[in-house]
Amino acid sequence: MKVHQQPKYKRVKKWHYVGIVIIGLVGAGGCIGWSIYQSYQTHRIYLAGESVAMSDLTIQITKAEFKPVNVPLDKESIAKYGGLNTQENCETQSRIKTWSGRDDKWYQDGPSDYNVCVRRNSSRDAINTYAKHNNQFVVDYTITARNTVDTSRLHIALIPDSGRKLDEQVDALNANQFFPGGAQYKNSTMMTIGAPGPTYTPEYSLPYKPYHVSNIGGEMHQGIKRSGYAYTDVRTSEHTVDMKITYKNEARIIRVMRS
Repeated sequence: MKVHQQPKYKRVKKWHYVGIVIIGLVGAGGCIGWSIYQSYQTHRIYLAGESVAMSDLTIQITKAEFKPVNVPLDKESIAKYGGLNTQENCETQSRIKTWSGRDDKWYQDGPSDYNVCVRRNSSRDAINTYAKHNNQFVVDYTITARNTVDTSRLHIALIPDSGRKLDEQVDALNANQFFPGGAQYKNSTMMTIGAPGPTYTPEYSLPYKPYHVSNIGGEMHQGIKRSGYAYTDVRTSEHTVDMKITYKNEARIIRVMRS
């Protein structure tokens, strides 16, 4: 019996197609595997001290701590009016209104010595209450370039477990009499330019936004290592802070928990 055989070129062509299919499946599997790995890295929560890898860099928290808040205080005001734990006896202060000028006229409706004394005591209370219910969170970190790092696309943010925005003005400390430049002083020199009597300097609305992330600098080349830091104020009711690192289309989260 004569056995019919396929021509050689057809058998070669058949295995050629099989090879293409196998390579395609392997390639697709590799893409899927890489996608799964990237998704895992994005959703994984790292802890302080772990070295966290991204495509062009690694980042690691070297130190993280919760400390007493560090509000800016005016030493001159404290020396003149007493410390934050010393309430003034405002009943001994004059209640006579001072003068204020507007529209080229003078009006005796400015704050009295008593009014400004009460404001100082209120400012003390505001700082003490804020210090009692908040801590300063400070984190130090290092970044090492695995390849060239485009630092303009590298961003670091601190996020508490409450989800609130940390870079907003703290209204409780607005216009505080013990912040630098915030104290109101009685100004008798205004009388020389037409004021009928003494005036007080204005009450300034000084911003307090306790949030800062250091500038990591320009482009980093392979092997370069740089240090950075970030700090903010967190409430005592907030128990964890996430440091979120985004670079290009990648994201990582390192979590710091109170001890």
